[in-house]
Amino acid sequence: MQRYILLFIYIICYSPLYAQSKQISVSTHIIDEKSDEPVPFAAIIFTKVNVGTYAAYNGTTLPVKLRKGNHEIQVSCIGYNTASANVTLTADTTITIKLQSDDININEVVVTATDNEGPGSGSKINRKAIEHIQASSFADVMQLVPGGKSQEPDLSKVNPISIRQVGSDVNTALGTAFILDGAPISNEANMLAPEGTASDIKLDNRTNVSNGMDMRSIPTDQIESIEVIQGIPSVVHGDLSTGAIIINQRHGITPWQGRIKSDARNKLFSLGKGIDLGQKAGTINFNGDYLIFNSDPRNPYEGYQRYTFSSRYFNHLQLANSSINIKGNLSYTGSADKDRNDPEIDDQANDQFRTNYNSLSYTLNTEWNFNSWFQQVILSSRASYASNKLYRQKFISNGGPMPAPINTAAGESYGIYLPATYEAFYRMEDKPLNVFNQLSARLVSSKGVISHSIVGGLEWRYDKNLGQGEIYDLERPMYPSFRGSYSVSTRPRDLSSIPSVQKLAFFAEDNMNASLGEHKIDAQLGIRGTNLLNLSDTYDMSGKIYLEPRLNMQYTLPDFSLNKQNVQLSIHGGIGHHYKFPTLNQLHPNELFFDLVQLNYYSQNPDLRSLHIKTIVENPTNYELQPASNLKWEFSLHLKVDEHLFYMTYFNERMNNGFMTQNQWQSQSYRLYNTDGLNPVAPPQVDDLPYTNTQIINTFSQTHNGAGVYKEGLEYQMTFARFNNINTRLTVNGAWFNTTYQSNIYQVFHPNRVINNQPFPYAGIYDEHIGSDRTLQQFNTNFQFDTQITRLGLIFTSTIECTWFSNSENHTSGGWPVAYIDVFGQKHLFTDQDKNDPILEQLYLGKNDEYFHRLNEPFGTNLNIRVSKQFKKGHNLSFYVNNLISYYPDYYNNYHRRIQRINQPYFGMELNINI
Repeated sequence: MQRYILLFIYIICYSPLYAQSKQISVSTHIIDEKSDEPVPFAAIIFTKVNVGTYAAYNGTTLPVKLRKGNHEIQVSCIGYNTASANVTLTADTTITIKLQSDDININEVVVTATDNEGPGSGSKINRKAIEHIQASSFADVMQLVPGGKSQEPDLSKVNPISIRQVGSDVNTALGTAFILDGAPISNEANMLAPEGTASDIKLDNRTNVSNGMDMRSIPTDQIESIEVIQGIPSVVHGDLSTGAIIINQRHGITPWQGRIKSDARNKLFSLGKGIDLGQKAGTINFNGDYLIFNSDPRNPYEGYQRYTFSSRYFNHLQLANSSINIKGNLSYTGSADKDRNDPEIDDQANDQFRTNYNSLSYTLNTEWNFNSWFQQVILSSRASYASNKLYRQKFISNGGPMPAPINTAAGESYGIYLPATYEAFYRMEDKPLNVFNQLSARLVSSKGVISHSIVGGLEWRYDKNLGQGEIYDLERPMYPSFRGSYSVSTRPRDLSSIPSVQKLAFFAEDNMNASLGEHKIDAQLGIRGTNLLNLSDTYDMSGKIYLEPRLNMQYTLPDFSLNKQNVQLSIHGGIGHHYKFPTLNQLHPNELFFDLVQLNYYSQNPDLRSLHIKTIVENPTNYELQPASNLKWEFSLHLKVDEHLFYMTYFNERMNNGFMTQNQWQSQSYRLYNTDGLNPVAPPQVDDLPYTNTQIINTFSQTHNGAGVYKEGLEYQMTFARFNNINTRLTVNGAWFNTTYQSNIYQVFHPNRVINNQPFPYAGIYDEHIGSDRTLQQFNTNFQFDTQITRLGLIFTSTIECTWFSNSENHTSGGWPVAYIDVFGQKHLFTDQDKNDPILEQLYLGKNDEYFHRLNEPFGTNLNIRVSKQFKKGHNLSFYVNNLISYYPDYYNNYHRRIQRINQPYFGMELNINI
């Protein structure tokens, strides 16, 4: 830890050594290529040194300080194509950049993801690429990333993100940060799901607690650009273990823009406009969208709806020796999810579920830029408040007399029986409040051939739930949980009574650039430290600072010629430590109530019935819980031969302590009262009955650090120069992924069986996660042919998606426990003799040999097409068909069962109108 602290001090104190070194002043003037009119509010960035500014209303910028030499400048503005240029700076100067309108009939459009040209790895996706794939939600955008494939949309369930992996897992989704206009979107305080051990088929995959962002909730119509950082992100971004998704929304002047999309499952409508408020007043954008999704259009009783509205403000103010950029965003997001049985074909028509989600958020990003070595101060803030409600109604039919779990405290008391049948009503109110504030400063300096751009700052996050929690009648529970003579369940709690989760972090980073002749070195070296506040001393994390050093480097070789073609080659590498901290629900789970039936005298005469229950309350909080830690490293090669581009990245990630649930055991004692031969004239009382002291063993789930997620793979992309005679460009991308999921801690299994009306008397301890540890592999390539006829305003893309192989292999396990626990809580080693015991042998969890054989899926391929036609200036009609042609042959699994893979065509179209 001491060396990290010294590194932090070094970075912070580094720039004054060079503050007085010789620099030059560079201004820019941005104009329209056709009219020579100034382009207001264009964003200008000198990419190699990560120095940026904005143009004022007159298209000019204040000077920025840069070292002499070669620089790459990039200019972007809403309504224009991004322009790039290489410039050589020798003295104070003003650079004029002309921007071209982004009308489709003027310039070709990039319809794929492009590689991040900086030291770290990532994929950049522009607005035109998003429009071309006709995205309904953010989930559709991920098909553009290397390794991604098109999928038929399914908005009837939560859409978590997967990055650099085969399959999906909770830790990857939870560990991915979504950053909107400079501030992260938080889902840390979401608790909208039945608590405890409840299981409900209608809620499967429809709740999103401790599972990261639901990509259904993020519309794409007002997104200007996206950067998917699969590798090592800057230390400015924290509380992540997988990667970062940086989303920049549209700010600027636009005409009225309408969009209508329709396909077999989706109907989407959106409308937006950007308004010029006048000189020095800035711009304001408005946008709203409405989405309807039906997984089966024939079923009106199941569906998902999303409705959003946002207003965004931007202004750039130039002062005497400084400038201020202001970005503000006020957004509303609502959604409704429902599922109800059809009353015409199901007699349980009242079996229904629905959720209503309403969220209001604001984001404010203020940049103060100075024309000096102290270049920039940024204050980013975000706050969001949501009111989420879950409704559930169901007809309950109990197979026999069942006690009602009504005790709200530990102890013994007389109870009541549930009716044989009843209508259950359940409601849950969830109100997460999330606040984010970050203050950072940027210092720039240069001396000789080395320049530095140093960022340091502080960050505070606050996550709290103000909801009422579960609301239902304890005497008519939605999820009756008695098994034999015992039950494990929760009781309603006020979510607002749960303490908030607060994080305080610091970070410092040096973005260094060195030019050694024609050799160039770029490095991004930083460290981040995070401390959890408002955490009691009983937690191991209390008072600790978790440090995350991260490094990205890039070495660019001198250009050279090969067969009369100019060749540019650069080598990239990075390594970094990342922490994802536990969510509110993981830190503060609800108490568990164990209800043990001591007397169960059920008479046909209701006046003679007597039920006596002992209630034991257990706190399942794991005070030893730690943040999930992921160590990532990668190496990549970038090659450009004239207009042909190629890059390849090898990556390796090792997470040893991801979040997972582990069963804990508890020995419990209670009295079993004997009513044999009793012929009462009044309900029996326990004081008058003989009893036997009884011991049982029960288990409960607790969040632990034991999930292993190990990823390695190779991502690649080749973009060839456009074939001018047919106006077609070929882009080839894909990935090989090798992903292992496993448990790194022992497992406890208690059979869900009853012996003599008592729970199974033993629990097995296993040194492996029986049946679920597995390794998955996949190798795929996408061939995209992009034809653009600019004079006709036509874009036609055909994509051949090839999955060369895909396989999965379950890790071999013996199936026998290494030890077992008896009803008194005593641990015993499991011996070979125990395998012949008629009760202990039921702890065997083995699988047949076929289960552990590698399962290989054969080669499969499909053809997708997309067509966009601009039929009038500003109006665009698009059409797409996925799986127009597909070849996915049948195969046999390890049990010799034939598996059919049917990929049916899926098509849709949309209309975009600009007024």
